[in-house]
Amino acid sequence: VVMSLGLIGTTLLGIYMAFKYNRDKRLVGALIFAGFIIPLALLYL
Repeated sequence: VVMSLGLIGTTLLGIYMAFKYNRDKRLVGALIFAGFIIPLALLYL
Protein backbone atom coordinates (compact mmCIF):
# COMPACT_ATOMS: atom_id res chain seq x y z
CA VAL A 1 0.00 0.00 0.00
CA VAL A 2 2.79 2.42 0.89
CA MET A 3 4.67 1.79 -2.35
CA SER A 4 1.53 2.32 -4.42
CA LEU A 5 0.88 5.63 -2.67
CA GLY A 6 4.49 6.64 -3.29
CA LEU A 7 4.17 5.81 -6.99
CA ILE A 8 0.93 7.77 -7.31
CA GLY A 9 2.43 10.71 -5.40
CA THR A 10 5.57 10.92 -7.50
CA THR A 11 3.57 10.54 -10.72
CA LEU A 12 1.28 13.41 -9.76
CA LEU A 13 4.27 15.50 -8.69
CA GLY A 14 5.93 14.86 -12.06
CA ILE A 15 2.80 15.93 -13.94
CA TYR A 16 2.56 19.06 -11.78
CA MET A 17 6.20 19.93 -12.45
CA ALA A 18 5.79 19.34 -16.18
CA PHE A 19 2.94 21.85 -16.35
CA LYS A 20 4.60 24.35 -14.02
CA TYR A 21 8.10 24.51 -15.53
CA ASN A 22 7.39 23.92 -19.22
CA ARG A 23 6.35 26.80 -21.46
CA ASP A 24 4.24 24.82 -23.92
CA LYS A 25 1.38 23.39 -21.88
CA ARG A 26 -0.29 22.01 -25.02
CA LEU A 27 2.73 19.79 -25.67
CA VAL A 28 2.72 18.49 -22.11
CA GLY A 29 -1.01 17.82 -22.29
CA ALA A 30 -0.65 16.05 -25.63
CA LEU A 31 2.16 13.84 -24.33
CA ILE A 32 0.21 12.90 -21.21
CA PHE A 33 -2.84 12.15 -23.37
CA ALA A 34 -0.72 10.01 -25.72
CA GLY A 35 0.80 8.22 -22.74
CA PHE A 36 -2.69 7.29 -21.64
CA ILE A 37 -4.23 6.43 -25.03
CA ILE A 38 -1.39 4.44 -26.64
CA PRO A 39 -1.12 1.79 -23.88
CA LEU A 40 -4.91 1.60 -23.73
CA ALA A 41 -5.05 1.01 -27.50
CA LEU A 42 -2.32 -1.63 -27.28
CA LEU A 43 -4.42 -3.57 -24.78
CA TYR A 44 -7.05 -4.08 -27.48
CA LEU A 45 -4.71 -5.36 -30.22
